[in-house]
Amino acid sequence: LEFDFIDIKKIDLGVLENWLKYKRFSEIINTAGTTSKKLGLNKDKIESLSELELKNIILENPSCIKRPVIEKDNQIYIGKEYEQIL
Repeated sequence: LEFDFIDIKKIDLGVLENWLKYKRFSEIINTAGTTSKKLGLNKDKIESLSELELKNIILENPSCIKRPVIEKDNQIYIGKEYEQIL
């Protein structure tokens, strides 16, 4: 499997907005992760925040993103979804 590694800790707004064309915030944010727990990012909190607030949270705290994130054939696979392409 050929791939390009992208450092998730250096994600920019353009990349995030591309992901959001295919995925919801609730699919991108790892609510079970340490960072999300520290930030109080559970399902209800995510639904209560604005798009701008959520983008800022992700850009300032990229470790709250589910991993891995795979971009393939104009699709985005996040977390265990990678199993669909293997």
